[in-house]
Amino acid sequence: MWNKSLSRRQRGGWTATWLMLATLTGAPAAQAQAPTPAQPQMQVQAQAQTKLPVQIQTQEILIGQVAPFSGPLAPTGSDYARGLEIGFEQINGKGGIKGRKIKLVKLDDAYKSDQTVAQATAMLAEHKDLLLFAGFVGTGNLEALIKNKVLSNAGISLVGVRTGAVREHHPFVFHLRASYSDEVGALVRHTATIGMTRIAVLYQDDAFGKSGLQAAEDFAREYKVEIVARGAYEKNTTKVSDAVSAIRKADPQAIVMVANTAAASAFTQEYRAAGGTANLMAISVTDGEQLYKKIGEDSARGVVIAQVLPNPYARTSTSAREFQEAVAKSKVEDAKVNYTTFEGYITAKLLVMALEKTPRLTRADITRTLENMGKSMIGDFPIEFGVKRHEGSHFVELSVVSAGGKLLQ
Repeated sequence: MWNKSLSRRQRGGWTATWLMLATLTGAPAAQAQAPTPAQPQMQVQAQAQTKLPVQIQTQEILIGQVAPFSGPLAPTGSDYARGLEIGFEQINGKGGIKGRKIKLVKLDDAYKSDQTVAQATAMLAEHKDLLLFAGFVGTGNLEALIKNKVLSNAGISLVGVRTGAVREHHPFVFHLRASYSDEVGALVRHTATIGMTRIAVLYQDDAFGKSGLQAAEDFAREYKVEIVARGAYEKNTTKVSDAVSAIRKADPQAIVMVANTAAASAFTQEYRAAGGTANLMAISVTDGEQLYKKIGEDSARGVVIAQVLPNPYARTSTSAREFQEAVAKSKVEDAKVNYTTFEGYITAKLLVMALEKTPRLTRADITRTLENMGKSMIGDFPIEFGVKRHEGSHFVELSVVSAGGKLLQ
């Protein structure tokens, strides 16, 4: 609309100027729309220039987790996911990685190996720009992924698997926790140190449990300890009655439980109810707090648990203090301090370190970065990766369930 304060001569001058511009640029005069005289001359010149596309880097960095969010190990998968989300929440609050926020994409496998393969495959199909996998759970589950070449075919790395059994080098698997052999070795050594020479082993009847049983047999020979009984239970169940009966008859001084939280809880409760008095020890996949909540203080108190991370409740650990503060500030639902959530958080911190060091965020480049990280510290927790070293840690310490469910070193 013309400015009414302009004279007829001024309006005519603007019209002539616009027609001249239309002629020079090849625009038909009938279609040319004259700008208002109020527009600055620089805007007129800008309109005559070709507009260039603007690249806006707001795309999220997608990290995928396939884990048990239902079934007996649902608390494990859920707590690990919370730890990842708390770690990502921290960096996202600071602007993300090069302006891009990290998002965790989750699918439930109910701790079933075939579902791990199916869900990971489905996630890759739906999210073409998925950068990494993290926080999977289970030995057989990882073995199924490897056997079906899910990682290799997609060229995608998996960082932080809640298993200590599958230790053969794989180009796309990076372990953040010590092996089950490291853990079982620490437990058997402990029994020998305190003069207990007759032990039994409870184990899950699959690759996970059998790897722990083999480690117990190897270390028993090394420390001159006798395994007087072995008891197995079926995966994804808490059917431990036969194992309780077999082990109780042998009357061991100590029992090493190569079992998840649900099965270890069921065994401890049934064994104590049957009058069993042996010292009970478990590897780190048994969560002490969950054990205490499931079976109560009378049964849980005194159970020794191998841990593959510093104590998350300690104020003397810099990584634990940072984690505690992050949990206190977090908006993640049901955020809490425990070993499993801490493991997820440490995994997230490692991923952030790798992402920040990677110039181009592609699957191949992030894998290369992880392999070249060398020795690093996450607070006071040391990790080390290399081209042929994908086992990031051998850290193990022992804790004991005490009054109120607290874990003491």
